[in-house]
Amino acid sequence: MNAMEVKTMVKAAQEKKVFLMEAFWTRFFPASEKVCSLLDQRAVGDVVVLHAEIGRLPSVPWGEQKKLGGGALLAVGLYCVQLACMVFNREKPESIVASGFLYETGLKESPIMSHADSELVHSILDEVRKQLGVFYPQDHS
Repeated sequence: MNAMEVKTMVKAAQEKKVFLMEAFWTRFFPASEKVCSLLDQRAVGDVVVLHAEIGRLPSVPWGEQKKLGGGALLAVGLYCVQLACMVFNREKPESIVASGFLYETGLKESPIMSHADSELVHSILDEVRKQLGVFYPQDHS
C-alpha cells in the first residue's frame, strides 16, 4: 500500500529470481501504446500539463475498508498517477498539491497533481496520502 512495501516486494522478487509485476493494465491499452509512440517521436511537442480522470470507485468489499487498502487513491487514483509518470518519462514532480475530503472511515481521497513505474507511483501516492491525513500501519514500519 506504500512505496516501502513495493521496495520490499521488488527486493524479494530479485533475491528469489521470480517475476513481479504490478497490474497496471491500462498501460497495455492500444491507446496507451499510441501515446507512448507519439511521445517517443516527439510528435506532440513538450507536454507541460496532464489532466487525467478515471471512472468511479469500484463496488468491491474492500473498497471502503482502509485496513484492506480501500479508497480512491489505491483503487483508481494510481492509474492517473502512473499515466503521468509514463507521459513525463518517470520524472517525479517537483511539487505535489493534494486536495480532497475524507469519509468517517478515513477514506475517499481526491488527488490533484501538477507535473509529473510502481515505486514512483506509490512514492507520489504516499505524499498525497500524507497531505490528506490518510495513514496505514505499514507507513511507520
